[in-house]
Amino acid sequence: MIRNSLLILGASILFASCDAVEEDQTVKVGVLLSLSGTLAEPGAEMMRGIELAIDEANNSELLGDYTIEVVTRDDASNPSQTASQMSAMIAEGGLSAVLGPHSSSSTREVTGILTREQMPVISPTSAAEGLGAASDYLFRSSLTVSRLVPSGIRITLARLRYTRVGTIVNTADAFSVSNDALVDRVIAGSPQVSVVGSIEYSREQTVDAVPDLATDLADLKAADPEVVFVSGLPTDRVGVLLQMYAAGLTDVTPIVTLLSISDVNQIVEREPSAAEGALTIHVWTPAVNNAPTRAFLAGYRAAHGKVPGDYTARGYAAAFVLADALSRAQDFEPASVRSALAATRGLDTIYGPFSFDTDGDAIYEATVARVQRGEFVPVNQ
Repeated sequence: MIRNSLLILGASILFASCDAVEEDQTVKVGVLLSLSGTLAEPGAEMMRGIELAIDEANNSELLGDYTIEVVTRDDASNPSQTASQMSAMIAEGGLSAVLGPHSSSSTREVTGILTREQMPVISPTSAAEGLGAASDYLFRSSLTVSRLVPSGIRITLARLRYTRVGTIVNTADAFSVSNDALVDRVIAGSPQVSVVGSIEYSREQTVDAVPDLATDLADLKAADPEVVFVSGLPTDRVGVLLQMYAAGLTDVTPIVTLLSISDVNQIVEREPSAAEGALTIHVWTPAVNNAPTRAFLAGYRAAHGKVPGDYTARGYAAAFVLADALSRAQDFEPASVRSALAATRGLDTIYGPFSFDTDGDAIYEATVARVQRGEFVPVNQ
């Protein structure tokens, strides 16, 4: 009887040990995005890209017997909630890294937390200048404005030969202010180009509409710019382009950093011609011609039956970069993952060869595209 009890006890310990081993085969990754509020649509797009990249990594056995498990949190498009959500997610324990947050304003709220908790984070979309230097644990897979704006102005100036420029900026948003400041600096270094009119307005990230700019736009129209640089988040980009069209600025070319295909779709639904001819300075479009993009497009079509938007691509790229770092890390502890991310050089991605600089900001080539019949057509390929 005692012998049988010992056998049962031994078997129980063995099975418990097996269960523990099974549990240890999971790598936990946090995802902190804006899945409700004003940024809910791009947040949902990014989530689909992240899920596709992680499914591909798990199915390919990139991590051997380990699989990636996602823990998701929503900051409701409110930067004041981002820090508490990040802290709560990290406090639950077991995370190797985090993907997110969305905006630069939200990312700015968590830099101190990342340093204190030593948790590596990749933001798929934060692009304001200087944030990467705020924490050794912050990485950004989107190009920052310090790379986007100079490239974009160089390419658009060569194409359009403009000399008279207008600017429009949402002064309540970190990315928008940073982008506008870069535009001013680069234009100031181009003697043949001058800023003939500027519009500043304030829209908090939680507010779902741009204020009425009719009077300001009439003044800007009278100044006769050839192009107008627009600095804003999705709500700003949609609202400003619609108001520019309504104000009769139809002969002026909007140049919009990170204007997305989902922005264009929203504009076209309300006014079919309002986005036509606009230029975007971007990190990626479906027309990018490289092998990782072709594979990504095929995989997304197989899963969803349509072409992915650029927010989906940016979520996918961030998760792809993280999965590669996990495959190279000494172990799945945050410190090891952080070291592997920092060592990323020349990774073949949908963006082209991808590297992080010493501040954790991405290095690759920007793209410029024009809106034609509701789609992006590259002008620099």
